[in-house]
Amino acid sequence: TLDGKKGKYHRRFQLISAKLKPDNFNLDRLKTKEIGQRGTTEFRLTFHYKTGGGQLKPISPWHDIPLASLGKGTGAKIIHFICEIPKWTRAKYEIATKEPLNPIKQDTRNGVLRHYKHGDFSWNYGAIPQTWENPDHVPDDTKFRGDDDPLDAVELGVKQLRVGELWPSRFWGFWR
Repeated sequence: TLDGKKGKYHRRFQLISAKLKPDNFNLDRLKTKEIGQRGTTEFRLTFHYKTGGGQLKPISPWHDIPLASLGKGTGAKIIHFICEIPKWTRAKYEIATKEPLNPIKQDTRNGVLRHYKHGDFSWNYGAIPQTWENPDHVPDDTKFRGDDDPLDAVELGVKQLRVGELWPSRFWGFWR
């Protein structure tokens, strides 16, 4: 398993996957569906993949969408970015790691919907599928534990993406 302790990762999250084959993944077949009203704790954005037979199969954006296209591992040319917070907005959406198939929902604290309070983002904020920040690992250089979520990412393009939009992106670097 990812953390070397058999089953720990699987128990921590709702690891339900449609088991799509990454080599056959086609962005044009990815669909999203809104459930509930935006601006409420019931809102969810679910992900679906259109099969060869035309049916929509529920998928996890975290576990089923491949990390990259056009190459593998360190040779990947394009990585997939899942937008959680579009640029110029403040509602704090996130992949629901503890829910089956990991829909996107608006984050809450003490039952209250969360919003970013320090001005609008001038970039699209989101996550990279197939990744995980291990809270049991404390790097020597930062001394900060992982947050138990997919890796955070920002997309610096000129387009405002939609919540849940999958965007092929180039990796430029990272910061601590």
